[in-house]
Amino acid sequence: MKDIKVTLLDEAVEFTGTLSEKQMIKVFYNIELIKSGFVSVEILKKLNSDIWEIRTVSLGAGIRMFAFWSKLEKSKLICTHGIIKKTSKVSIKEIEKAVGIMNNYYKNKIR
Repeated sequence: MKDIKVTLLDEAVEFTGTLSEKQMIKVFYNIELIKSGFVSVEILKKLNSDIWEIRTVSLGAGIRMFAFWSKLEKSKLICTHGIIKKTSKVSIKEIEKAVGIMNNYYKNKIR
């Protein structure tokens, strides 16, 4: 399988900085699995036509990084932001936020 590039946008980087060291290690371990081509629904789940979530459980917390596949570059996953999930459902607000960040990303790339 082809190698996958994973890019973290500013909000995603800021979010990872709020995690404990153990949580951050586990999140980046899952990102490395994705980069190597290991894509499992336990780690990477499609939420709608554009937005995916990278799923990590660490220290009892459900950590979610929202992402989208680049339409400009093949095999590139772009992380928009992250949350510590408190319920079993994914917040529509967080999906909408990811879509907004994605749209902004494309506006800035096309200029």
